[in-house]
Amino acid sequence: KKSKAPKKKKNTKENVDESDSDEPTQIRFPNYKEDEDVEICCSWLETTEDPLNSTNQTSDTFWERVREHYLSKVPIYKRPLKSIKTRWQTIQRAVNKFNGCYKQIQRANQSGTTGQDQINGALKLYAALEKRSFNHLRCFNILSPSPKWNEYCSTLDEKNNKTTTTESDLPPSSAMYDLSSEINPSDAASDVTQVASQSKALVLARPTGNKKAKEARIQEIKDAKWKEDMVKVHRDLASQSQAQNAILAEQKDAMVTMAEESIMRTDLTTLPPAQRVFFEWKQEKILDKIKRERDMEAKKREEEERKKEQERKEAEEAKNDSTRIQKTRAKKTTVQKRKQAAVEVEEVEDDDEDEDQGNEESSDESDDENNTEEDINEDEEGGAEEEDSAEEEDSD
Repeated sequence: KKSKAPKKKKNTKENVDESDSDEPTQIRFPNYKEDEDVEICCSWLETTEDPLNSTNQTSDTFWERVREHYLSKVPIYKRPLKSIKTRWQTIQRAVNKFNGCYKQIQRANQSGTTGQDQINGALKLYAALEKRSFNHLRCFNILSPSPKWNEYCSTLDEKNNKTTTTESDLPPSSAMYDLSSEINPSDAASDVTQVASQSKALVLARPTGNKKAKEARIQEIKDAKWKEDMVKVHRDLASQSQAQNAILAEQKDAMVTMAEESIMRTDLTTLPPAQRVFFEWKQEKILDKIKRERDMEAKKREEEERKKEQERKEAEEAKNDSTRIQKTRAKKTTVQKRKQAAVEVEEVEDDDEDEDQGNEESSDESDDENNTEEDINEDEEGGAEEEDSAEEEDSD
């Protein structure tokens, strides 16, 4: 019998040696909740801002301390170090993008906008650029006030800008998109060291190849789309700001009206002398204001009526001018028709005269012919008489 090779044992829960890894990776944990994301950010800040252990430590040591702090706050799930580190990378990429959008809205510096309006504008800009909503606002509120976080973001921006400027020909506006690049985060000091070493190792860039050219073209298209989205977001913010200002103005007018009504309804007879003097002065001011507003409204109505009257007169003048022009054209047409008729009559008369003259000439010619025939006949008769007389003489 052939000896069978020993089968390999499947990687089951019973066969996994937990000593080979820090955590049993085969256990599947539920998705992170918002509270867990917040605790990851707090643990990162706590470990980064620790004055005793924030420097001179490796990345693994740093993240082990972050995990210990996180598990002390969220002991329900013993999540492994790699899971926490990966989740932090996801959070920091999203928060970095949102932070870039927030800075863009702040640089717009529109009048009448509050901090909440800027946050709302950044949320809209993020949704327009990323095609999804931003779900880490609590993390942003925790990280944004921290100097260490701002220093960390500045270091990442500097690192990405240097790499992008040296290795490609992308436009400067692509810096916001570089925030989403894959990063192996550690403390800010180690990032500064990495940036310095990379800047020394950079050499002159080679001529742009097909792949780089395609990437540059794709980036240009993204930049153009981003600019369009920015214009749309700013336009929406401007319209919202105008609408909000109009609402605030209406609310202010309503509050002033209510205060004036309260003052005018005050019974002066029940007030002390000092208060009576004050309320009398306020009532006089209100009455003067009402009088001015009425005068302005009357003046406005008169102006509108004058304008309408002017428009009516202009319309009548235009109508009269149109009628006058039509009459003039009709007269010219009548005169032209009369002249044409007179010319036609003259032509007909001339034709009749020519016909009469032709008839007279033909009658004269016929008369001449008749006279000529008569003369010929007379001559013939005279010749015959002479012949007869001659014959008679001969006979005699």
